[in-house]
Amino acid sequence: MIINSDNNYSTAARFTVIFSVVASLILPIGYFIVSYRYLSGTLETEAEINAGIISGIITSNPKLWRYETLRIEELLARRPKSNAAETRRLFDEKNVLVLESVGSLLPPQIKATHEVDDYGTAVGRIEISRSLLPLLLQSGIVAIFGMLFGLLLYRWLPFKAVAAAGEKLKDANDFLLKVMEGSSNSLVVLDLDGKTQMFNGHFQELTGYSGEELMGQPFCGLFSGDSGSHVADELHKVTAEGAENVRFESELSCRHGLERSLVCAAAPLLREGTISGIVVSLEDITERKKAAEEKIALDRQIQQTQKLESLGVLAGGIAHDFNNILAIIIGFCYLAKENPESGMTFIPEIEKAADRAADLCRQMQAYSGKAEFVPTELNLQALVDEMVKMLSSTIAKNVVIRYDIKANVSVIAGDASQLRQIVMNLIINASEAIGAEQGEIRVSLAKTTISAEQTIKDHLGGNIPPGCYVCLEVSDTGCGMDDETRQRIFEPFYTTKFVGRGLGMSAVLGIITAHHGALQLSSRPGQGSTFKVYLPLQSDYPAEAESLQQADPTPWQGNGTILLVEDEELNLLIAKTMLESLGFTVIEAFNGSEALQLHQQNAETITLVMTDLCMPVMDGYELIHELKERDPELPIIITSGYDIADVTSRMVHDEVASFISKPYHFEQFREVLKGVLDKSSPETP
Repeated sequence: MIINSDNNYSTAARFTVIFSVVASLILPIGYFIVSYRYLSGTLETEAEINAGIISGIITSNPKLWRYETLRIEELLARRPKSNAAETRRLFDEKNVLVLESVGSLLPPQIKATHEVDDYGTAVGRIEISRSLLPLLLQSGIVAIFGMLFGLLLYRWLPFKAVAAAGEKLKDANDFLLKVMEGSSNSLVVLDLDGKTQMFNGHFQELTGYSGEELMGQPFCGLFSGDSGSHVADELHKVTAEGAENVRFESELSCRHGLERSLVCAAAPLLREGTISGIVVSLEDITERKKAAEEKIALDRQIQQTQKLESLGVLAGGIAHDFNNILAIIIGFCYLAKENPESGMTFIPEIEKAADRAADLCRQMQAYSGKAEFVPTELNLQALVDEMVKMLSSTIAKNVVIRYDIKANVSVIAGDASQLRQIVMNLIINASEAIGAEQGEIRVSLAKTTISAEQTIKDHLGGNIPPGCYVCLEVSDTGCGMDDETRQRIFEPFYTTKFVGRGLGMSAVLGIITAHHGALQLSSRPGQGSTFKVYLPLQSDYPAEAESLQQADPTPWQGNGTILLVEDEELNLLIAKTMLESLGFTVIEAFNGSEALQLHQQNAETITLVMTDLCMPVMDGYELIHELKERDPELPIIITSGYDIADVTSRMVHDEVASFISKPYHFEQFREVLKGVLDKSSPETP
């Protein structure tokens, strides 16, 4: 067989030409397209990763990220190992260039950008540019070698591309690690199954585990108790619900049983528009929470310390007042004995003195208790009047208090004990500011309205909210304050005295804030000081029902049998006499045990029980419990020298029908009995 070599040669030549054309045209174009797409994807990936990590830096430092330029600039200045010229730029939300890593780029260029966000809000973008000239040169080389070494070049190019991709991916990974290590927060990258794939050194330090122990472990398993489920739910919002930024708090279980409080922020990692993982930033707030709790505890301690020290300040004045009251009572009793025919004229004065003593006892109870803030409707005018009268005998005699009421009786919602503390501290501080010189303290109370159009500042320069207020103003003619003292006067433990508490004005400010009020302060050295306290006004008292409904012309009378339990013989005699004058039959008992026996013997005839609390054998609390077990509908009235808040704190709700505080007046005694019996038996006359 003859082989036509020319034809074979022509066929081979044509094949070679065609193959060369294919190698020089199709393969370079394909190479260029593949390489271009790879280069574009690499730049997009780098831009996305860099933007995500820089977003974490911005999230942890929202106000200072522009000042972390050294760290970010060092990362932006990296050169890829391919030696391709590259420029990295960081722009803010106004498209103003913040940072730039400049390389000499020749046209043409390819760019990739990605937004940098802070909690889902775009705050800038990162732009990476690279020259296409090396890629074009590589494509030309492929075309030349394709004509000569088509098959060899065809087989060699993919391996080179894969190697280049590996190098570029390694470069991008190194860059990501540097950014993560440069963050002040703990950073973790999770896959879609919630397992750890990458983390920085801060995360290892936080958990106490090594990198080998953390790698590939479920992230939610690091959280204690219900916290793990809570974290899983929050991460689910990112992976399944498409949330761009999820922020939450949780408790992390560290090694050796340590618990850390964290604020976490989770954001998705996107690749070609699809979520490929989650980036979680963790900020340790354990010390911050501990400091906040300690501050709350310290504030409470300061309030209680101030209250106890206030008792010391008042002790001398109260003792002085009690001695004066006792002198009045003893003196009038002597006059009544010496002049029996005119003795009745002295009884009202003795009664007034006893009322003053009772007021002082109630005042001491209010200050000595440890009750928390208990808002009630109270008459601020009566409270201020009470405090001014009491403090007039406490402060130095060279100081005169001028009291001016510019408002009708006003009702506010507040804690009476704490409001007394405000008045006391302001007046005592004013007295101390006057010192040994002759001076005057002016105390005034007035209604005021702040409209929405007005701009009235408090002591810090903030606007006082519009509304109706009662304004308590305390001013003095003392030494005044300089700028430094005015700025520091409300700091805890700050004092201008050689020996002093330094707690008074801090406590005043805390109480005013708790009552949703405001404070103004004006002072000049040598010109005295003025404090204005604004407390929200609630309503006006009703007209007091015409003074006990103008004393019914036919005084109320009761009937029935009352079991009276009282261990103090004279108190028993007084109460028995009052009850009998109102038409009741009285059964007497000196303690709870005796009262139970008498009730058992007379259960069918006893209409009501009136009992003291502190008694021998069986006290009033146990007696009430036993009586209610026997007859749940039996009305019981407590008479006690303790404050009603102290009594009710130990009682079951609705165990007693009413409470009478000792000492009491006959009119008060009668009204309480009438109210209880009318309520339990409406048909009773």
